[in-house]
Amino acid sequence: MEFVVQNAFEILSILISAGALVYAALAFRTSRQAIKAARDSDITALQVKAQDSISAAERSMLILQEACRQTRQEWDRHKTRHFPALGGNLGGSMFAEPEETRHIRKIERAGLKTLKELIASRPKPDALAPSELHQFIARAQSASTHIERLKLGLKGPKPLRH
Repeated sequence: MEFVVQNAFEILSILISAGALVYAALAFRTSRQAIKAARDSDITALQVKAQDSISAAERSMLILQEACRQTRQEWDRHKTRHFPALGGNLGGSMFAEPEETRHIRKIERAGLKTLKELIASRPKPDALAPSELHQFIARAQSASTHIERLKLGLKGPKPLRH
């Protein structure tokens, strides 16, 4: 007992230090858990953003398909209005696509190819590398822009001058 009384200050210091070490270990473990939760949250947010960018590319493709459909309709209306003046398709096959509308199919196929390549390059659902997800999001945004730009290549019929 005499030893405890003589070294009370040192014993108390050791107990306080041990308590501080236990508290620091708990704080360290809690901070590691918080960092992991934040990282998981960031990856989940990136995965959602990647899915949104795929959806944006699909919307761009739908817009392109609608523009192609409208351009085809313009050509069909143009042909029905001006058929006698333009003459029939006597030299070509009845089932062949007219020369003036072939570019529409090519543009539509190019857009579909871009979209399929994007979807094929989608990272695996268990991809945990933020850099891989960032790269995919950038590719998806680029693909969406490319698909939208394809619409600029559509050529409708020119009005005939009488």
